[in-house]
Amino acid sequence: MINWPKQPKKDGGTRPLTSTHPVLGYDSTLVPVQDIEWKLDSQKQTNREVKAQLEAFTQSVHDSVDQHGMRWPIIIKDGQDKKYTCYIGNDRMAYAVDNNYTHISAITVDNSIDKLKIVQRTRQHDALEGFSDTVS
Repeated sequence: MINWPKQPKKDGGTRPLTSTHPVLGYDSTLVPVQDIEWKLDSQKQTNREVKAQLEAFTQSVHDSVDQHGMRWPIIIKDGQDKKYTCYIGNDRMAYAVDNNYTHISAITVDNSIDKLKIVQRTRQHDALEGFSDTVS
């Protein structure tokens, strides 16, 4: 078994993009990036002002991952065109793709209740740590 560092340097394509924190009660696995369908909210937006805000948010996610690592795994569900669909974490998927990572830490869920529980747990954990930048 390879002992990957928690956050790889920006030499994507050779190591997975791993989360620095586990989510209590949920197992995360490394999923091939190519098996996940995803789309940034800004790509769906036609309003220029909203699109610019969403693009700025995506950049803040990229900056946060560069600075702090990817704090939490993305959340995925069964997909239609590919094996999985990104439920939560499309900006982190963009980071992985932009930096040529082959795999990403993900939690697979099959219902929205688990998705909401995971989001709630990550926000509570961030609040307890005093981490206000919850984008990564």
